[in-house]
Amino acid sequence: MPRRAEFYFDGTYYRKRIKLPDGRWKDVRARTKEELRSKLYDMETAQRMGLVLDGEATVAELAVEWYTNRSAGLSAARQGDYRIAINHHICPVIGAMRVRDVKPEHCQRVMAQALRDEKKRTNSEFVLHTSDGSHLTYQSARNIVSVINRRCPMTEGQRRERIEQERGRPIASRKPQKNITKLTFRVTPHQLRHTYATRLVESGMNIKQIQYLLGHDDVHLTLSIYSHVTQNRPEELIGAVSAAFSAPQEPALESV
Repeated sequence: MPRRAEFYFDGTYYRKRIKLPDGRWKDVRARTKEELRSKLYDMETAQRMGLVLDGEATVAELAVEWYTNRSAGLSAARQGDYRIAINHHICPVIGAMRVRDVKPEHCQRVMAQALRDEKKRTNSEFVLHTSDGSHLTYQSARNIVSVINRRCPMTEGQRRERIEQERGRPIASRKPQKNITKLTFRVTPHQLRHTYATRLVESGMNIKQIQYLLGHDDVHLTLSIYSHVTQNRPEELIGAVSAAFSAPQEPALESV
């Protein structure tokens, strides 16, 4: 029996019909399979969090429903932080927008407004600072960057892997990369350049061609740097070394 296709394709869109918690059926569509998987993942995540919103739901409605479902297990201080974020930073900027219309630039606008509001409340010259207005320590700044990186939008490939992991499915191995060697020591760009040039010299390549590839103005500069290679090639030295350690040959006797 042929395997059933993951999605239905009508020639323009990939489609998937899913059943909502209230019993209604909803058609989800996208132009690519990855985009459709991303939409389905977002819907499944929202359902797990108890968020059942239609296509006309606004950001403010989402925020209220999210806070209602999540606040029970939070401390009073954390609940206050979320209320401030929702009431003073998110809703005044994009609260009236429909959730489906929100783009990354709108989220950036929320963050920019939050930073401006924070600057009005402090006399510190630093954007991110401690309670007394002084600058953050290096480790504190790293912690903030780490949080931001974790919350950055994922690529389609990363999102697909997250979906497969949460569903307990094995992730298809990526195409193996050939001719890749992992270095266990520190390498500088200059060392890579020097190794590259040395291998060119050892291959017997014309010194003028090597000069051109390295960008040297004068061939004498190339020769002065890599003369130890041109004059000490292993295949040329091996004969001299062998001759130095071999037993001296007896002079041939002349026949009488």
